[in-house]
Amino acid sequence: ALKQRLDTLLLDSEALYDIKYSIDCGHSEEAIYQCEQKIRKGSKYTTWCLKTQAALYLEKNNFPSARKIYQKTLDNRPLVWARLGLARVLFGEEQYTEAESQLKEIIENHSLCLPAYDLLAEVYLKLNKKKAAQNILFDAVSLSPLAIQRLIKLGELCVQNQDYDLATEAFRNAIEHGEQSVYQHASNYLHFARCLNETSQNLDQDIKHQRNDEALKHIDTARERFIKEQTEDIKFQSSMIEARVHKTCDRDDEAEKALEEAQQFYLMLAAELPTEQSMEYAQTLFTLGKEDEAEMVLTQLSAMNANNPSLIRKIEEMRDE
Repeated sequence: ALKQRLDTLLLDSEALYDIKYSIDCGHSEEAIYQCEQKIRKGSKYTTWCLKTQAALYLEKNNFPSARKIYQKTLDNRPLVWARLGLARVLFGEEQYTEAESQLKEIIENHSLCLPAYDLLAEVYLKLNKKKAAQNILFDAVSLSPLAIQRLIKLGELCVQNQDYDLATEAFRNAIEHGEQSVYQHASNYLHFARCLNETSQNLDQDIKHQRNDEALKHIDTARERFIKEQTEDIKFQSSMIEARVHKTCDRDDEAEKALEEAQQFYLMLAAELPTEQSMEYAQTLFTLGKEDEAEMVLTQLSAMNANNPSLIRKIEEMRDE
């Protein structure tokens, strides 16, 4: 049965070779024209060509043309790929409320249509409903627990929502299931180490040390396994997390040593660092009792981002905390 399916797919690929080659070469207009030719000839690949045409229009932000294909298809048959495509058009046109309604209906009627969950999470983020985005991704992960990119996205969302327990599990699964995956990256191990440290704060001493030792092990893994891909900012993040881990376990000398490394990287990278990493550096300084230095970092950040009220609010929240 498998051989039969593979043989069919190989024949299909041969028949559609010219279109796929044009797409691979980035010649989307040519691919759209080739699809149109097959559709006009009544090819048995008409449905595939329509889907491909619409997807190419979406990539080019040609939403009216994509909408026309999806709507015409739906007028004939209520196919889920066309409904999902129409939701993508609504998303592209920033009609987020309409896209949300469409995607909820798709999920209700086709609960295994996982791309609908992913797109609905993106819609919720645009509507600033981060908790709802987390919940819908959690539902998707429950249905498909081995999708590495979705696990990583869920973990990152949980961190933003300060749900560190769920974030810990998401990153743990991403690391375990992604052992041989092309999506495995040093940042996954560092995210996991951060979460282990965060969730250990109020635990009994033995469990706290155990969890933070596990965090150190994953920091070392990130350093050793991805040595070729390691950039200065990965080293910077590793040192910051290591400093906080040691401080949590009252290993002050090791914490100071790791902080010194982080400080050296910060001096080199300060102008190019993403705001999130600068905020994390300030948090690390606060954790190690360096209030004056932390205030200096936050003051610089405030001055550089005076027109960003969201970031200013986060800075004030960190000061209050």
